[in-house]
Amino acid sequence: RRQPLQPPQQQQRQQQPRHPRSSWRHRKEIEEAGRQEGLVEWQLNSYYAAGRVMVPALLDTFTVQGFFKRRALLELLTELAGDDGRPGGAMLRQMPVPQHLVGCCYKDMVKHFLTAAAPQTRYVCLGLLRRKSENRAWRLPYVATHPAPDTVLQITDAVFVIRPQ
Repeated sequence: RRQPLQPPQQQQRQQQPRHPRSSWRHRKEIEEAGRQEGLVEWQLNSYYAAGRVMVPALLDTFTVQGFFKRRALLELLTELAGDDGRPGGAMLRQMPVPQHLVGCCYKDMVKHFLTAAAPQTRYVCLGLLRRKSENRAWRLPYVATHPAPDTVLQITDAVFVIRPQ
């Protein structure tokens, strides 16, 4: 059987070597760097980083703790979610980065919240909820817990804080 003739443009496309997309190369570089730091594959998954995956070992831990310490898990969730009727609501909060701190470093925001003049506005920063900037088509954000002090804050960032009691 003879191959049907193809237009010259299509023949050229087939002959050119295909290079992997930059997003794929970037993901592979991140995975390799993570492996060198001792992370396992599930810790490098973008769905895990976005908080969309529950690790089975974590479920085992909650189950065992719930069996031996009957109210421990409920108390932890109540403390974080603020579902016990205390004034002020949840202890754990997510808020946008203050406008005047966009472009500053994470350490500046931590200092700002810890040294606020009014005690009720002093917060302990836990981390950032951030969009992936290298690939605009990827919509999943990720959580950076205790990011590097020199991490530059972006306008799209949100900060996780614990409010005072």
